[in-house]
Amino acid sequence: MATTLQINLAPTDLPHLIQILPILLTLDLHRSHGRFGTGWRERLPGFLDFVQEQSAVHPKIRVHEVDYSRNAVTTISEQFFGGELIPPKDWNGGPFYSYFSGFANAHTRVAFFDRRRLISHLAPLPLLQPPIFRRWQARLEGNFPYILPEAILSFSVRRAGFLRIDFLGQEPGMWSIHPPYRNTAFYEQLPLLIQNIEQGELPDGQLGHHDINDSMVDWSSVRKSAWRRKLGHLQLIYSQMKGRQGGVYLSP
Repeated sequence: MATTLQINLAPTDLPHLIQILPILLTLDLHRSHGRFGTGWRERLPGFLDFVQEQSAVHPKIRVHEVDYSRNAVTTISEQFFGGELIPPKDWNGGPFYSYFSGFANAHTRVAFFDRRRLISHLAPLPLLQPPIFRRWQARLEGNFPYILPEAILSFSVRRAGFLRIDFLGQEPGMWSIHPPYRNTAFYEQLPLLIQNIEQGELPDGQLGHHDINDSMVDWSSVRKSAWRRKLGHLQLIYSQMKGRQGGVYLSP
């Protein structure tokens, strides 16, 4: 059986797509609300041009645009969720349906699956909701109140009595790291970060951590913005609750 590396991409991924080119490009052109939609419109033309240029240069690259038509969503929902319709995005505006569209057509992040075994042992998957604050945040931002697909898969693996086992492999091993945020400093340092990672030159503070931390990138400005955003959500939720108590409730 042929094995394909498949990675989901959106226009907001353009700055790091240029640096790391995958093989099967699953293009999610459904714009998100919230931080996952930041820069979407501005980056869309360059994103499409880059994909087209690289596909012409590298014949092994295949491009699959996520099909959001009713028929496609219904078919994939039947395959993975027993017919319960898959939401376009998760509670935070992150990709949801596009992951399963990618599964059906070929991985998300660094997970590799035998699709047939996944369906036979784990499906139908449940649509799980996050804690109440996250549900309110989803409502306020116009997103859907469901947790990340990765978390649903992990829950389903445990429910079925299976274990996830990670193999390091031969020295120096195979591992991954994940940028929890995207900011100007990250994109400016990305070529050097990739070079250091490929050469195994990581600071001691990063060892043992999946998310890139401050030992590699200064995230302080992003964290401040994230806290301001959360405070804004709390204020909106408080206003909504006061509206309910007063007998007036306006749906966002």
